Amino acid sequence: MEKFKYSHALALLIFLMLGLNLFLFKQQAPLPEINGVILPEAKTLEPFRLVNHDNLDFSNADLLGRWHLLAYGYTDCPDVCPTTLSVLNKFDIILQENEDLSDTKILFYTIDPERDTVKKLAAYLPFFNDTFTGLTRRLALGYAHQPFEQGLGLLAELTPVASELTYGVKNYTVAHGYTLYVINPEGRLQAILQPQLSDDGERRFFSEDRIYTDYRAIRRYIASR
Repeated sequence: MEKFKYSHALALLIFLMLGLNLFLFKQQAPLPEINGVILPEAKTLEPFRLVNHDNLDFSNADLLGRWHLLAYGYTDCPDVCPTTLSVLNKFDIILQENEDLSDTKILFYTIDPERDTVKKLAAYLPFFNDTFTGLTRRLALGYAHQPFEQGLGLLAELTPVASELTYGVKNYTVAHGYTLYVINPEGRLQAILQPQLSDDGERRFFSEDRIYTDYRAIRRYIASR
């Protein structure tokens, strides 16, 4: 009889726990549809060390306390990077008109650190927006930048086109992805935004309106949890 009572109580406890889990699951807001992906459990970035365009060290601690949207590329990029930065400038204007989202900082990380010096970044970014922060790596720090690039999953390739130097500068081509990264105030990767496809499916591009719509959806989803 005692064994029966114990089994009955255990079964009731399991039933209640399953019911509670189902209730909590239903209470969670569904993931909004965006042109990209939201990470319900944000990804921690391992310790890294970079430098910003003011020649100041930039590490995980500098991501804390506010939201960040990061683009990456290089200053000699002929089309994609300047176009994206122009769109992000328009996006930033929209953000400043919405106080609940104005706590957002735009970052641009160069994947061509040998040519994109701190001085070059400092001269380049104000053409688009003087509040944007440029990031690169200190060559003297070796691989201290790798946790940043690998944690976000940046895609880039530098391909030599000649063995000799051209005007004292290494001659190579640069290719990179178009992705934007949303980093939350805890300094963790929260979402990834992908570019839209043109009607013919050939061209990838971002628009400030779509970035804003997706970004607002991300922020609302996180706030509702």
